[in-house]
Amino acid sequence: MTVVDFDLARIEREQDNKKVGVADLLRYALANIDKGEHKDAKRAILCIIEEHEDGRVTLDGYRCGLSRLEEVGYLEAYQAQRLRAWWADA
Repeated sequence: MTVVDFDLARIEREQDNKKVGVADLLRYALANIDKGEHKDAKRAILCIIEEHEDGRVTLDGYRCGLSRLEEVGYLEAYQAQRLRAWWADA
């Protein structure tokens, strides 16, 4: 018998990522790692964005396997990759 986590299945089908909570997203990413989707992963970056009631926005982050300089470089590379994919879909 296969156990299906319906919350994770919902995230896979969700077209609007604004309906997915932070904790749900983290569980989904961890489930994918546990399934071996990123079997060669050695480093990671996580950016947390907090939107306060008074309108302020604060950023916090976590990283593993990276120096601060590498963190910035990989963030730039990821941004460029996402922009290329965005333009390819347009």
